[in-house]
Amino acid sequence: MEHLKASTLNILPAHIQVPVYKLSDVSVGAAHIGATSNFGAANIMPFFDSALNEQARRGQPLTMGVVAIKTTGGPVPPVLRHRAQQDGLYTVVGKNGQDEVRVIGAVREVMNYSEDRNAVIERLADPKIKIITITATQAGYVLNKSGNGIDEAKPGVLNDMQNPWMPVTVPGILVAALATREKRGVEAPIIMSCDNLEANGRALGNVLNQYAEATGICSPSYMATVKTPSTVVDRITPGQNFEANQQMLAQRHGVVDLGGLVAEAYSKWVVEQKEGVVDVR
Repeated sequence: MEHLKASTLNILPAHIQVPVYKLSDVSVGAAHIGATSNFGAANIMPFFDSALNEQARRGQPLTMGVVAIKTTGGPVPPVLRHRAQQDGLYTVVGKNGQDEVRVIGAVREVMNYSEDRNAVIERLADPKIKIITITATQAGYVLNKSGNGIDEAKPGVLNDMQNPWMPVTVPGILVAALATREKRGVEAPIIMSCDNLEANGRALGNVLNQYAEATGICSPSYMATVKTPSTVVDRITPGQNFEANQQMLAQRHGVVDLGGLVAEAYSKWVVEQKEGVVDVR
């Protein structure tokens, strides 16, 4: 029985779907805020994986790799360290252990904001990053009770208003990255909330614009170019027992994966279409 890693992909059982692209050829063109989110790993990352597969089939450059960013405090959890030891690979399988079994290779880097804030903002300001997705839960957007703007009473928001280049909240980090891009003449990325918020794109856009206005580090003209389309992401991803997942994958599918995920088979990602926004479905 083989441990999951790049060198064993070609000898996994035939029913397991594996990337058709070469991992070493992948460049990072997207960032995902929410590296510890099982929902993001089980639903959003497979779509980027599909994009890479399609690029490989067409003979195109592999530009849809993802850097996953942890913005909450503390060290990187064990499951992310396990996946790093597996060349960033992990398996997603149906809830009953018998549905589609698929190895995901889209996540090429993991960064921890609490360990190196400047490096994360620099990465988000990289011109190669064209798309930023977010699974930060509702709390991550520091919304007020009405849901139409920032809650200025939250300690994190107060910090960011006073120290906009050393932010601690997700919106603060994004605005610092956008301001860095503006200074360097880099166009804004598409930023997509994938969380279960009403009109999540509008809510995200409101928060980012209020942050930029309050801190003054990013101009209104540049913020007007930032696209935040609303999205609907649908895939039930229950709480994970990674030890049980490991045993199931080994017993039923013949693969040793320390970072595998169980989710429902059905998956859908719908992105609002706006002028200048790429359809990533």
